[in-house]
Amino acid sequence: MQNDIHKIEQECLELLETKIKTICSSVDKLLTKFSQENILTRVEYDHFNLYYGNLISIRQEIKVHIEKIEEVIFDKIQMWECSIKKESTVQDVTMNLKNMKRVSNNIPSFKIKINERIDEMLKCYKTTHGAMTFARLGTIFNQGRDGIGQSIISEHKSFQGYSLSLFNLRTQRHNIHYVLDQLNGNFVDKKQLLKRYDEFHDIYKKTVKENLSPNMKLDKLILDIKLIAGNTRQNANRIVWNEDLTYKVPRLATNIFALWTLQKADHYFEAEGLEDQNNYLFQPHAAQVNL
Repeated sequence: MQNDIHKIEQECLELLETKIKTICSSVDKLLTKFSQENILTRVEYDHFNLYYGNLISIRQEIKVHIEKIEEVIFDKIQMWECSIKKESTVQDVTMNLKNMKRVSNNIPSFKIKINERIDEMLKCYKTTHGAMTFARLGTIFNQGRDGIGQSIISEHKSFQGYSLSLFNLRTQRHNIHYVLDQLNGNFVDKKQLLKRYDEFHDIYKKTVKENLSPNMKLDKLILDIKLIAGNTRQNANRIVWNEDLTYKVPRLATNIFALWTLQKADHYFEAEGLEDQNNYLFQPHAAQVNL
């Protein structure tokens, strides 16, 4: 029964589309004749008026229906927004944001506009309620099984810091010991690699800690990097690992990673008060550090 109804609807739509195309084609022919300064007959003028009137009627009907669709959809969006703005629970906010995102995910025509409204709601909620409550919101989204919460986290700017913290949490499971266990070969000195990594990590943490502040000045760190690099020149196709290069590379890498972390520390300061605030920093994970 349902299939029959769908088939009839499809046939009606195709007939309507064909009729509109026929009207447009007929109008085009009359317009071409008119533009070439050919005199139209009374009958042709009558046909033109009929076709044009039909198109106007169709346009008005479609316009009214489109406006009605948008009104119904965005009235509902506005209702959810009002619920979010009220002093409601985190669970209520979560539910209403997911309602908005569900519509965004399933109606592409409204996706950009609704996503912008979600961005506004998230920004306002984060500013009003602080990092701790916002992180709780993220936790609820991340634990959802329908995928809608995860799409909010991944697609909306307000959750970039939280998303980074999740990434860091996952990569921490693959620490240096895990990475070394995956290395194979006859010439792999795992003890030496572990020692070098520990040296790197200690200096990296110390450098970040010394410089990390809301109004940090990184000129000295940048200067240190330039001084370490000096005038070293190497051919990319034939690198000579002499004593000077062996000394410089670990220190250069440590400072560059620290600079990278510090320059992208905005999310860290937004997460003030959270127990896992350090996870809001961009950090090199063990597999990236090859010293």
